[in-house]
Amino acid sequence: MSEWSTLDGYEVDMTTDRAVLVKRVGKPSEAKTWIPRSLCMDGEELALRDRDIVVKTWFADKESLAT
Repeated sequence: MSEWSTLDGYEVDMTTDRAVLVKRVGKPSEAKTWIPRSLCMDGEELALRDRDIVVKTWFADKESLAT
């Protein structure tokens, strides 16, 4: 199993210094998840509306994020 997973169909909806809020594109607003930047590949570079989101596989599995 790979250490990293790409989140297909998600985009960054909000950012803070420590986390990004991702939403499922085309889904209701409640389909959002906060992800610590420390668990994202190149997390410090993620910005609003980015869709190239790569996270630790264990976190994607834990949060049931489609990969």
